[in-house]
Amino acid sequence: STSYFAQIPDREITMKNKTLQQLLFIAAIGLFSQFSAAQDANSAAAKQIADIIVSMNHFPSGPDKATLSKISEDTTLEQAIRDMAKAVSNIQHMPSPDAKAAMAEIQGNDQVKALAGIIANFSHMASADAKAELAKLFP
Repeated sequence: STSYFAQIPDREITMKNKTLQQLLFIAAIGLFSQFSAAQDANSAAAKQIADIIVSMNHFPSGPDKATLSKISEDTTLEQAIRDMAKAVSNIQHMPSPDAKAAMAEIQGNDQVKALAGIIANFSHMASADAKAELAKLFP
């Protein structure tokens, strides 16, 4: 008895493989695009948080609180970004002990870690060093 594949001409197997390769390629592009879009949204949200911190004096303004609320409620963003937005939104001269603890737990990329550290150390306003670091991290 001959196998199923031995009965199929080589040209037909090659065409099926090419079709499969094309489908896998298209699926990979789709997944990469979604991943890239998600990363862009997280980076944009982190930049908004950084910009608010740079301009903030003692506590966020009403419009800043609205922006931070929108970020913190956006379930498409990484939890770390949402936690940072919530922490900044609730700053009253300094972050709460709970916010400081949440910032200590964040294990994101270098930008996120730096931003979390700046939030945790916020005291009335961002220091000149913090502002310089944010400007470098989020040009």
